[in-house]
Amino acid sequence: MDDADESSLCLPTEELFKQYSVSELREIEKNMRSDIEQKREELRLMVGRRYRDIIEASDGIHEIKNLSEKCLLALQKVKSNASNLRQQTLQYPPKIAEVVKPEFLGDISLLLAKLLVDSSNIIYFCLYERKFVDMAWLYSFCKHLKNLLKQQFERESPEIQYAFKIWKDTSANRNIMIEKCTEVFFEKNVTSCELSDNLCSFILMENVSIEDCAKTFLSNCEKMLTLNFKDSSFSSREQICSYIKSWQLAVQLVLEVFFFEKPDKNSLICQKLHSLQQCIPGTFLKYLEMQGDGIVQTVHTSILNEFKPSFSCKIEDISNTELMKIIERFVSSSTEQFAMEMKNLIDLYDNLLSLVHLTESTLAQLKLTNQTPEWKSTADCLFNGNTHIITSVFRDAVETRIKVTLNHLMKYYTVCILFFSTS
Repeated sequence: MDDADESSLCLPTEELFKQYSVSELREIEKNMRSDIEQKREELRLMVGRRYRDIIEASDGIHEIKNLSEKCLLALQKVKSNASNLRQQTLQYPPKIAEVVKPEFLGDISLLLAKLLVDSSNIIYFCLYERKFVDMAWLYSFCKHLKNLLKQQFERESPEIQYAFKIWKDTSANRNIMIEKCTEVFFEKNVTSCELSDNLCSFILMENVSIEDCAKTFLSNCEKMLTLNFKDSSFSSREQICSYIKSWQLAVQLVLEVFFFEKPDKNSLICQKLHSLQQCIPGTFLKYLEMQGDGIVQTVHTSILNEFKPSFSCKIEDISNTELMKIIERFVSSSTEQFAMEMKNLIDLYDNLLSLVHLTESTLAQLKLTNQTPEWKSTADCLFNGNTHIITSVFRDAVETRIKVTLNHLMKYYTVCILFFSTS
């Protein structure tokens, strides 16, 4: 039905019958009913789609709610477990282990299994007491015991299976042990002796060369310089002094630990590594003393005489020339970015200073303009005498730019604080 038909239907009834025949009126009525049904169907479809969307949204909200509750419960459980773990303290037991029973001496498999279990437990004590050299030696010793059990005994008794399970749990914490070894990198006033002990443990646990160890140490020192005083309240002068002091200490420690003066004398780190291969840690000797003479003799004869901590890389010093190259790369890397950030900071100060001058000159010009008769008459026509409208436009634009610049300034200032920081 066209628009003309629709407008005609608004006429009185008598006029309709004068202009249209009965068949035409019926056709118009039919078309109107068809249009009405079509509109109803479209409305039903639209309502149905909206209803379906509402149901889907409701289902989605319920699903999100259920997932959120599950996540909350999981987080609470993790928090509870973490709290319980934090409250537990690793304490050295009154006895490191029970005395070996006589029947163990007649069965070497039982003896090896017990040594593996006890040594795994002693590792945690060494970790707690920060005896990292003993910990690394025992870790290597446990790997040796496991290999002996695997090679010499095809049948795994319950005791051996239990020992393997304990060792599997212990070795799963290897990354934590290595992380604890490297914590000395971030400590204040660390001595070269303490550092060399931790680096020896790191080399044995991580299976790296002395050269890679030196690179890792300096890499961690660089991180320390940028991160350690992130929240410091030091002044810029104090930050610079602290940065230089820590930077010099890092270079000094590297030279004391890795440098050797005479061709026939090894560096401190190399001496410690050779000593680690020849000696038995005091913690393990104390454990053996508890077991009696029989077990001590058996362990020494059957196991310790054949064991030395194994290094995947050859224990040899870095040449002094190569060491100087490593130090030079550290110096270049640690100062290059610092210099760049300082340049950015100076540029921002200059930018801020120019904005201050721009603000002062703009406001002075606006103040001068507001006092001229021409401006007052113009302002009366445009703003009903309210000259602050145009003044605020200029002022807001300048103030916005100042705020943006200040935000960038604070960001770069924070970066510089990090570069000035030290342990």
